[in-house]
Amino acid sequence: MFLYASLRIDFEIVAFACSAMLVFIASALHSLDSQTWHALALSLGVRRRDALLRSIVESTTDAIVCIDEHGGIRTANPATSDLFGCSAAELRASRITGFVPDLVEGGLIDAQVGRLFERVCQSADGRSIPVEVSIGRIELDDERLYTVILRDISERKAQQEKVEYQANHDALTGLPNRNALSTYLQSMLDAATTQRGVALLLLDVRRFQDVNDTLGHDVGDKVLCDIANRFTAAIGGRGVVGRIGGDEFTVVLHEVSDRAEIDHFVSRLVDSLTAPIHMRGVAIEVGVSIGVALAPDHAHNANELLRNADIAMSTAKSRGSELEYYDRSGDLHTVRRLSMMSELRSAIETDQIDLFYQPQVALQSRQSNSVEALLRWTHPMLGDVGPDEFIALAESTNLIKPLTIWTIERAIRQMLTWKRQGLDIRVAINLSARLLQDAGFPKALASIFDASAIDPRCLELEITESAMLLDPMRALRVIEQLHAVGVLTSIDDYGTGFSSLGYLRDLSTHALKLDKSFVRNLEAQQRNRVIVESTVHMAHSLGLEIVAEGVESDWTADYLTRIGYDYAQGYRFAKPMPAQQCFDWVMRFNAEHRRRAV
Repeated sequence: MFLYASLRIDFEIVAFACSAMLVFIASALHSLDSQTWHALALSLGVRRRDALLRSIVESTTDAIVCIDEHGGIRTANPATSDLFGCSAAELRASRITGFVPDLVEGGLIDAQVGRLFERVCQSADGRSIPVEVSIGRIELDDERLYTVILRDISERKAQQEKVEYQANHDALTGLPNRNALSTYLQSMLDAATTQRGVALLLLDVRRFQDVNDTLGHDVGDKVLCDIANRFTAAIGGRGVVGRIGGDEFTVVLHEVSDRAEIDHFVSRLVDSLTAPIHMRGVAIEVGVSIGVALAPDHAHNANELLRNADIAMSTAKSRGSELEYYDRSGDLHTVRRLSMMSELRSAIETDQIDLFYQPQVALQSRQSNSVEALLRWTHPMLGDVGPDEFIALAESTNLIKPLTIWTIERAIRQMLTWKRQGLDIRVAINLSARLLQDAGFPKALASIFDASAIDPRCLELEITESAMLLDPMRALRVIEQLHAVGVLTSIDDYGTGFSSLGYLRDLSTHALKLDKSFVRNLEAQQRNRVIVESTVHMAHSLGLEIVAEGVESDWTADYLTRIGYDYAQGYRFAKPMPAQQCFDWVMRFNAEHRRRAV
């Protein structure tokens, strides 16, 4: 380079320079040992890993913050700025406790290292954000640092709250459901005292099924929502209204001191349904039956209190009243019913039930040519169970049809036995209102007569007036089908039900059976005699026979004979008795009066 600068002498030095450089590089590489090579490789790897970790930290949606022992923020990724709602510069000038309170005070941060826990962080713009927190500790030279990772769990919390709400609230009305009721009720019971107790009201909406059947379930749902709003407004903040299913609601009144206070709220609930509910141009009238159970008087836990309120509500429904308080005597009756329910079917299938027969006397001829079949059940443990009790049990289950079929088949067999013994007699059997709505019952009855040698006209089915009210048109169709089978029908307990003359005109029944409440004490009751006399004239004008039940005195029997009654039934003549005793009584009674006639 000197010669070129001074004398302009040009040498070819490229090859020489390259050779010299290669020699230098080779010499340098040869001088490096294995540890140096390892250090160089490690340095390159660390740089690559640092770049990778930095990329992950920068791109993750979790907030990652490095803090010192005092909570001062050293570094933070972009997600932290998004979570806390401030810039990176603002973060570096802040402490973590400004966003997540109580994280570093009192050595709490060291206790939480390696654990996963939840906190609520406060953003710079005032939002409260639920976060999931995990903390790691780093020892760097003489300094201790912490890595805090925060994950926004707002969506998870919202979904969890939604699931919990759905689990504890009725989907239709938004009211607390049975699960929430039990939890809340138990908490109230734990705090209840004798002076400040808890009242559980169980409400059943009357006539709601008619709404569903007539206007459809969509209208029924709207009606339930309207009812829920009315109940909530009636109670106000004094209690909690819930819906436990179907048309049943509950009200929990806490800190009640006496029944007068409960009666006040019951009146408000009843009055809330006084105004009709208008749907699709129809004014819907509904009512309510309410059962009340008190704590600690009637129960000490939620399930028992709910059960007792249900018993009281069932009593209110059966009595047609608006309010009934739980009564332990009624509870005993319910337990008795439950114990009988499983045994009644077995009693039907194994012929443990008996048929008794009460003669009916033709007053004009003084002959007995018909009887009424009456069920009797002697329970192996409970003794004699009244028919009103177990027949009501059968009607509340699916046993009424097999019980009626059993009764008819047993009565037909008995008529065949009596016929072979020389007694041709008609048997009357009570027909349940449920079977009057069963379109398949006439077919089952026809099959029974097809398999027997008894004339269907030997069987008379007694129908109560109230049975017609459930579905009059359907009942009329069933009765027409029964007439097609050939059996006779009569109206039982006449005068206690709807007493519609239109039904008497359209039913083509065989007879009217005047209720015994008009026949007893007939001698002393002038008004009853007016009803008894007008009924016989009306029945004969319609071509119907007329039967009086409950005849207990000679005066009553003679009076009924004089005014033209066709049949009488009652203790004046005979009580219900077993089949053989009834046969003997009828044969003796008929023979005696035939001799008198001669």
